[in-house]
Amino acid sequence: MPSISFVFLRNKEYYENWIFHKRGGISMKKVLTTEEFQRRVKMGFLNFAGTIITGDVSLANRKLRGSLNFRKSTVKGVFHFEKGSISGDLNLREASIEGDLHLEQSHVGGKLNLTSCRVHGTLNRSASLVRGDIVIVDVQSREYVRP
Repeated sequence: MPSISFVFLRNKEYYENWIFHKRGGISMKKVLTTEEFQRRVKMGFLNFAGTIITGDVSLANRKLRGSLNFRKSTVKGVFHFEKGSISGDLNLREASIEGDLHLEQSHVGGKLNLTSCRVHGTLNRSASLVRGDIVIVDVQSREYVRP
């Protein structure tokens, strides 16, 4: 017999951004603005797989704990992670970024995965430090600035 757990949310606006599935799963709304994205990062939510973000992703000068997941997601702006730090993995596998991807002077404690990532602008990875593996396979960008 499967167990049933209930989630009580205090804020109605926060409640409307979640999707409760019939079989017990909980996922988030798939289209986010820049402000909604920033609010979720402040709450500690770091899994944005399959999400469309209408605007820039600004994580510059931020220290994050855990792994940041943008697998199969779309960013309709610029992805900023300059001088940012994350303790886990940074997963941008099969992501589409319509602006630039700035990873300069960033620190990734785990794995950096850019497999099949499409960057319509410049991919800048100068002076970035990655402690784990760096997987850059089949990346499409207009210009690539290596470290």
